[in-house]
Formats: sequence, C-alpha cells, structure tokens
Amino acid sequence: MQYLEHLLARWVLMALVFVVAGAMTAPLSALLWRRRRALSLVQLKGALSAVVLTPVVLALFTALVVVMPPCAYHSVCYFGWLQQNLGNTGILLLRALLLATATLLIVFMVRLVVYVTTALSALRQLHKASRAPSGALQQVLQQVVPYREHHRFRELPSLGCIDMVYAGVCFLSEQSVRTLNEVQLRAVVAHEWQHLRSRDGWFAFAMGLLVRSAGLEAWSMALRRWSHAAELLADERATLLGVPRIDLARTLLHQQASAQGLSLGFAANSSLLEERLRLLLAPQASTPGWAWFVWLAIVGGCGLALYVVWAAGGASTCTIHCILF
Repeated sequence: MQYLEHLLARWVLMALVFVVAGAMTAPLSALLWRRRRALSLVQLKGALSAVVLTPVVLALFTALVVVMPPCAYHSVCYFGWLQQNLGNTGILLLRALLLATATLLIVFMVRLVVYVTTALSALRQLHKASRAPSGALQQVLQQVVPYREHHRFRELPSLGCIDMVYAGVCFLSEQSVRTLNEVQLRAVVAHEWQHLRSRDGWFAFAMGLLVRSAGLEAWSMALRRWSHAAELLADERATLLGVPRIDLARTLLHQQASAQGLSLGFAANSSLLEERLRLLLAPQASTPGWAWFVWLAIVGGCGLALYVVWAAGGASTCTIHCILF
C-alpha cells in the first residue's frame, strides 16, 4: 500500500513539474523568435523543437526515474519544515493544491484519450474522402518528389484552397490543383514535400494532441512559434529543389493567408505571411555567433532541471506522500 501511495505521489510531482516547465516555454520561445534573425532557420526550428519538448522530457524523467527512494530511506523531507513554518492551515492548503493537481492529471489523461481517438478518426475520414493524385498533380510530383513517396500525396475535395500535412500524409485540395498553374502547383508541392521529409506532420500531430489535452496557453504559444519556424524552413528548402523564390512568393500571395502546411489550427496569419515573403524576396545570412549560446542555454537549462528533479525528487515525493496520505 505504501508503495502505491508513493507511486501516486510521484505522478503528482510529475504533473507539477510538467506545469512549471510548460509555463516556461512561452518566454523561452518568445526570446528565440525575437532573436530569429541571428540564427539560421535550421537552428531556430531545432531550438524551438527543444523548447516544445522540454515539458514532456522533464515529466517523463520524473515519472520513470527509479532512484527516488520512499520515505523510509530519506534523511530529508520538506514536510516537517512546511508544518513548522506554515502550521496545519498551510498543510491543508497544500493538500488541497496537491489533490487539485492530481485531479487535473486525471482530466488530462481523459482528454488525451478523447483527442487521440478523435484525431485518428479524422485521419481515417480524410483518407476515405481523398483520392489518389490526378494526372496534373502526378505530373508535378514527378518533377519534385521521388516516385516511392507519391503515395503520401492525396487530393481532397474542399470548398477552398486548403493544403495541409496531417500526420504523414499531404492533402492537397482539388481546387488548388485545378486553379493553380503548373509553376504555382510545383511550388506548393515542393513546400509540402519539405514538411513530409522533416516529419513536421508527425511532430505537430503528436505535440498538438498533448497541447490541446493540457490546455496550457504558454505551451500552445511555443508550438505555434515552432509551426511558424517550420513554415519558414520549408520555404527555404523548397527553393533548393529549383523552385524560384519569386514563384513561391507569388504563390503565397495568390493563396493569400490560406493554411500552407501544418493543420493544427495555426493558420497562416498576416505577420507570418509577411515574414515568409521577406525571407523569400530578401534572404539574409544568419550570424553564427548566437548558435553556441542558444544551444548551450537550452542544453544547460535542461540538464540543470533534470539534476534538480533527480536530486530533490525523492524528498519532494516523500513530502507529497506525507501531505496527501
């Protein structure tokens, strides 16, 4: 019974670590986005990916680490200090807070199951509603995409020019295929192919489910900035396939602010469209001096957080156990 209580206490500690780490993603991603012109697009996207993944890594580390002994093996426990300084009233308030955290963890798990079921159902519906590439699209695919990857492109009947990568499949609207000329359609296909090559769809699919289930606005903002960086990098890599920058820029203007790539509710807005056009029409070289500082800060911060969780996690688990049980 005591082992089960400590296991529950560790899960509550995991939830607390997850919430704190998730709240820190917004300022970190904002700092990276503000300094984006000092980084290459690869560095910017990689750094934002690390920021978005940090809450998950810390939570899994807290839940899976096996070096946190139970109370019997602890020489330090915060419970006595809390009771001495806060009294019984403070302990009752902390107990209510921890019980609320445990409730939120249960709600998160239920929401995650619901969203995963809905997302998989939506993916199946998209596959059923879509069809294999038509002749016009097949002709463009042969110019840009290797033949063995053509099956990852599907045409989808829709009311607008909405093209998206969902999980590992690119769905191009039939209206886009019909209305865009060959040069514009080639630019769109090259852009979406870069998302597929980078597995952006799977990253956004998985992290989007976690973000929606958690309901943390800060974490959602970090994922949105990652999505923007993924769009910028896909544009840059599309030009390496022979798509002229001016043609890709004209395609963006033709599509206006329609979603170009990831489909998780983060539709292209005017600021993102302006940034994409700026980098396409006036590309700028990044300053390499910032890269070492950014990665040193991210790796050092994650390492410090892991050490703190490992060093203080046992005592914290013991304290949560004492307060809850």
